[in-house]
Amino acid sequence: MAFSLPLTAFGQSLPFRDAIIFVAAEVIIISLIVPTVILPFILPKKEVATSDEEITNHRNRMVEYASAQLIASSPQNDPPVSKVIETLLSQKGRTTRPNRKNLQAMLDHTNQIATDVVLEMERNGEISSQSAQATFA
Repeated sequence: MAFSLPLTAFGQSLPFRDAIIFVAAEVIIISLIVPTVILPFILPKKEVATSDEEITNHRNRMVEYASAQLIASSPQNDPPVSKVIETLLSQKGRTTRPNRKNLQAMLDHTNQIATDVVLEMERNGEISSQSAQATFA
Protein backbone atom coordinates (compact mmCIF):
# COMPACT_ATOMS: atom_id res chain seq x y z
CA MET A 1 0.00 0.00 0.00
CA ALA A 2 2.80 2.40 0.81
CA PHE A 3 4.24 2.12 -2.69
CA SER A 4 0.88 3.09 -4.17
CA LEU A 5 0.67 6.45 -2.36
CA PRO A 6 0.30 9.32 -4.84
CA LEU A 7 2.85 12.10 -5.13
CA THR A 8 0.24 14.74 -4.48
CA ALA A 9 -3.12 14.92 -2.72
CA PHE A 10 -5.52 17.81 -3.31
CA GLY A 11 -2.89 19.72 -5.27
CA GLN A 12 -0.22 19.53 -2.54
CA SER A 13 2.59 17.06 -2.01
CA LEU A 14 1.73 14.22 0.33
CA PRO A 15 3.50 14.73 3.67
CA PHE A 16 5.77 11.94 4.92
CA ARG A 17 5.34 9.93 1.67
CA ASP A 18 9.08 9.27 1.38
CA ALA A 19 9.32 8.25 5.05
CA ILE A 20 6.38 5.84 4.70
CA ILE A 21 7.90 4.22 1.61
CA PHE A 22 11.27 3.95 3.37
CA VAL A 23 9.71 2.23 6.40
CA ALA A 24 7.75 -0.14 4.15
CA ALA A 25 10.90 -1.07 2.22
CA GLU A 26 12.78 -1.69 5.47
CA VAL A 27 9.99 -3.94 6.76
CA ILE A 28 10.10 -5.95 3.54
CA ILE A 29 13.88 -6.34 3.65
CA ILE A 30 13.89 -7.30 7.33
CA SER A 31 11.09 -9.83 6.79
CA LEU A 32 13.25 -11.49 4.13
CA ILE A 33 16.50 -11.46 6.08
CA VAL A 34 15.30 -12.56 9.54
CA PRO A 35 13.85 -15.95 8.52
CA THR A 36 16.81 -16.68 6.28
CA VAL A 37 19.69 -15.68 8.54
CA ILE A 38 18.59 -15.44 12.16
CA LEU A 39 15.96 -18.19 12.55
CA PRO A 40 18.35 -21.07 11.72
CA PHE A 41 20.45 -20.06 14.74
CA ILE A 42 17.43 -19.80 17.05
CA LEU A 43 15.54 -22.94 16.04
CA PRO A 44 16.54 -26.38 17.34
CA LYS A 45 18.79 -28.52 15.18
CA LYS A 46 17.28 -31.02 12.77
CA GLU A 47 16.64 -34.44 14.19
CA VAL A 48 18.25 -37.55 12.79
CA ALA A 49 16.24 -39.04 9.95
CA THR A 50 14.07 -42.04 10.68
CA SER A 51 15.46 -45.37 9.55
CA ASP A 52 13.78 -47.49 6.88
CA GLU A 53 13.13 -50.16 9.49
CA GLU A 54 11.20 -47.72 11.69
CA ILE A 55 9.17 -46.48 8.73
CA THR A 56 8.30 -50.05 7.73
CA ASN A 57 7.33 -50.86 11.30
CA HIS A 58 5.02 -47.83 11.54
CA ARG A 59 3.49 -48.56 8.12
CA ASN A 60 2.78 -52.16 9.14
CA ARG A 61 1.11 -51.01 12.36
CA MET A 62 -1.05 -48.51 10.45
CA VAL A 63 -2.07 -51.18 7.91
CA GLU A 64 -2.96 -53.61 10.70
CA TYR A 65 -5.00 -50.98 12.52
CA ALA A 66 -6.87 -49.89 9.37
CA SER A 67 -7.58 -53.50 8.41
CA ALA A 68 -8.87 -54.32 11.90
CA GLN A 69 -11.14 -51.27 11.85
CA LEU A 70 -12.56 -52.22 8.45
CA ILE A 71 -13.15 -55.80 9.50
CA ALA A 72 -14.86 -54.73 12.73
CA SER A 73 -17.12 -52.13 11.09
CA SER A 74 -18.26 -53.96 7.95
CA PRO A 75 -20.49 -56.96 7.31
CA GLN A 76 -18.89 -60.31 6.56
CA ASN A 77 -17.79 -60.95 2.95
CA ASP A 78 -18.55 -57.44 1.71
CA PRO A 79 -16.75 -57.39 -1.70
CA PRO A 80 -15.73 -53.68 -1.74
CA VAL A 81 -14.41 -53.86 1.81
CA SER A 82 -12.57 -57.09 1.04
CA LYS A 83 -10.89 -55.39 -1.92
CA VAL A 84 -9.82 -52.43 0.25
CA ILE A 85 -8.44 -54.78 2.91
CA GLU A 86 -6.56 -56.73 0.25
CA THR A 87 -5.06 -53.50 -1.08
CA LEU A 88 -4.08 -52.41 2.42
CA LEU A 89 -2.45 -55.73 3.22
CA SER A 90 -0.46 -55.58 -0.03
CA GLN A 91 1.30 -52.51 1.40
CA LYS A 92 2.41 -54.31 4.52
CA GLY A 93 6.12 -54.98 4.67
CA ARG A 94 6.92 -52.93 1.57
CA THR A 95 10.20 -51.11 2.07
CA THR A 96 10.69 -49.48 -1.30
CA ARG A 97 8.58 -47.73 -3.87
CA PRO A 98 8.00 -49.44 -7.20
CA ASN A 99 10.30 -48.53 -10.07
CA ARG A 100 8.34 -45.97 -12.12
CA LYS A 101 9.88 -46.98 -15.43
CA ASN A 102 9.06 -50.66 -14.90
CA LEU A 103 5.56 -49.80 -13.72
CA GLN A 104 4.95 -47.56 -16.75
CA ALA A 105 6.26 -50.29 -19.08
CA MET A 106 3.88 -52.82 -17.52
CA LEU A 107 0.94 -50.41 -17.84
CA ASP A 108 1.81 -49.67 -21.48
CA HIS A 109 2.07 -53.40 -22.20
CA THR A 110 -1.29 -54.04 -20.50
CA ASN A 111 -2.90 -51.23 -22.50
CA GLN A 112 -1.50 -52.67 -25.74
CA ILE A 113 -2.90 -56.12 -24.90
CA ALA A 114 -6.33 -54.64 -24.15
CA THR A 115 -6.27 -52.73 -27.44
CA ASP A 116 -5.30 -55.85 -29.37
CA VAL A 117 -8.08 -57.88 -27.74
CA VAL A 118 -10.73 -55.26 -28.53
CA LEU A 119 -9.58 -55.00 -32.15
CA GLU A 120 -9.54 -58.80 -32.48
CA MET A 121 -13.07 -59.00 -31.05
CA GLU A 122 -14.19 -56.37 -33.56
CA ARG A 123 -12.61 -58.29 -36.46
CA ASN A 124 -14.31 -61.52 -35.33
CA GLY A 125 -17.68 -59.77 -35.11
CA GLU A 126 -17.99 -60.34 -31.36
CA ILE A 127 -18.49 -56.61 -30.75
CA SER A 128 -19.64 -53.77 -32.99
CA SER A 129 -17.35 -51.07 -34.37
CA GLN A 130 -19.16 -48.53 -32.20
CA SER A 131 -18.45 -50.57 -29.06
CA ALA A 132 -14.80 -50.89 -30.03
CA GLN A 133 -14.51 -47.13 -30.63
CA ALA A 134 -16.27 -46.41 -27.32
CA THR A 135 -13.63 -48.51 -25.56
CA PHE A 136 -10.86 -46.22 -26.82
CA ALA A 137 -12.70 -42.95 -26.10
